Amino acid sequence: MVQLTSIVCSMKEGGREEESTNAADAADATPRMRTEHTCCCLGVLVGVSLIAALVAVILMKDTTVEITILRQVHVLMSHGERTPSERELAMLGAPPPEHVFVPYGAGALTNEGKLLTFEMGALLRKRYNDFLGPYYEAGK
Repeated sequence: MVQLTSIVCSMKEGGREEESTNAADAADATPRMRTEHTCCCLGVLVGVSLIAALVAVILMKDTTVEITILRQVHVLMSHGERTPSERELAMLGAPPPEHVFVPYGAGALTNEGKLLTFEMGALLRKRYNDFLGPYYEAGK
């Protein structure tokens, strides 16, 4: 059970609380009462907000569990690292050094590209093995 408590604030001057000791100070009590009223309203507002948030969380809590079935997987990935294609070379205007293509040729995957593509395939196989099955079936 949540218990609301009122917050009582008093005006402070110079770090000390003011206390009225005579009748002259009693006329000065209006600002103090206004401060106490504001603090009490603020305390009630905070308390009501906390209760409303708690009720909202309790009501929105979903206790049902849905069983989902994976039906389809789409994978979009880059081709991996490769050498420049013939079209890209034509845009350069000057031929690149021969060592750029050896032993691959234009537009071919480099060894790094082949390794990254292989590792991605291994990761997908590990993650979706139950969905895909152990062997490739063209009709499936």
